[in-house]
Amino acid sequence: MIEHNGNTIPHVNNSSVLKLSPNSWLMYYTQKAEPGYNKPAYATSADGASWVPYKANGSNYLQMANYNNWGTADVNGSNVLLVDSNGTRHLFFTDFNIPSKTPYRVHHATSTSNNSYSYVGDVNSTDSQICTDIKSFKANGVTYYYAVSHLNTYYIKFNVTTDLFKWPASSQMFSNFGANDKYITSVGIVAANNRMYGILYGAGPDVNLNQNSIFALWLTKKVTFISDETGKTWGGSGNAERSHGPNQVVMPMSSSFTTGHYNIYDTDGYTLLFSSPQITIRSGDVWKFIP
Repeated sequence: MIEHNGNTIPHVNNSSVLKLSPNSWLMYYTQKAEPGYNKPAYATSADGASWVPYKANGSNYLQMANYNNWGTADVNGSNVLLVDSNGTRHLFFTDFNIPSKTPYRVHHATSTSNNSYSYVGDVNSTDSQICTDIKSFKANGVTYYYAVSHLNTYYIKFNVTTDLFKWPASSQMFSNFGANDKYITSVGIVAANNRMYGILYGAGPDVNLNQNSIFALWLTKKVTFISDETGKTWGGSGNAERSHGPNQVVMPMSSSFTTGHYNIYDTDGYTLLFSSPQITIRSGDVWKFIP
């Protein structure tokens, strides 16, 4: 935990944390000195629980070279950290104190230490986005970087690139599912062992962003059940099914017995992995797919 420091530094937030080695953790976060502007700060830890410093202060702000008017930059909402295979730190951040306010560019800075950065340019030239996470994945010997972003509105965007210094145009990942997640304020990638499992995102029903909850969206196999009696299909239609984690799909079913068959598709939603023989099911049944 990093505590704020009363009226001197009244808030700390927007954390980005990496475990660099078994006994080395690095956190970047936003803190604001009064009077002043939001800026990234950093803390270190040996276990991911106890941090130095444990209370916000004015000595652990990141230094930034080559960025015009860094002193008046309002860097908030985005302190995304990635360390490449050479040990170089890459920081992706947003400056809210730009003259036109929008579009919000993703600024990029690099460093070989924890706190002395140099601005190297903007990774996006056509999009307005506030990046809040980036992860690397390897496939066929190529490293791909997957970044996610938002604009405090109803949808989340993503970029996929092999070049950390220049990103292609973003695409929309998904929009809100209802009134409770209408205003999306942050998004993080859930990944481990070179696999993406899904995302967690903060959102709420109020434009003032003061009633937020944490929501999950899981990358999982698509499951449908087709009734042989009526031809009705359950699942596979977005809002009709829900996941309880990356490997569990919950579908609304009839309370009566239904005869038909399951189809199971890969995470792309199109590649058929399995089609069951005719079976009879009822609401409440639990089925396990064993490839």
